[in-house]
Amino acid sequence: MTALHVEPDDGLTVPRCDIDAEQAVLGAMMLSGDVLGECLDLLTGQAFVRPSHQIVFGAMVTLSYDGTPADPLTVKAELERGGSLSAAGGALYLHTLISTVPVAANGTHYARQLLALQSQRDTETLSMTVRQLADDPALTPRERMDAISGAVDTLSDTAHTTDTA
Repeated sequence: MTALHVEPDDGLTVPRCDIDAEQAVLGAMMLSGDVLGECLDLLTGQAFVRPSHQIVFGAMVTLSYDGTPADPLTVKAELERGGSLSAAGGALYLHTLISTVPVAANGTHYARQLLALQSQRDTETLSMTVRQLADDPALTPRERMDAISGAVDTLSDTAHTTDTA
């Protein structure tokens, strides 16, 4: 599994992601209650780049908080209840997710890969924010430094939270 970072011709940047790892994490979470719990302790929906994966993850979070197992059938039912099954890729896609898992026990390994990629995306976002603040002529030097410091502190707090999960 390789992370993707592409600079398209239109100047837009595709964020660092690993769709295979995203699929493996979600599939492993549906196959193993232990992996589900471990991954829920590590990840948030922001760890997933693909919106359909964020939706599936959200359904699993809801099921877990309700004390319901998050297998393909219960996840499908939760997505249907929320009206988001189609946006999540449909029922067949849920089965595709579990079929992509080499070994369910490796789900936390892939979750940690997603965390590393999320950290890279967050750092890149911070870099762009700092650049924009540095170039903003409407800010006084003090306002600029306060805004930059706040942005760094926010990222640092987020990183510390995920490091201790």
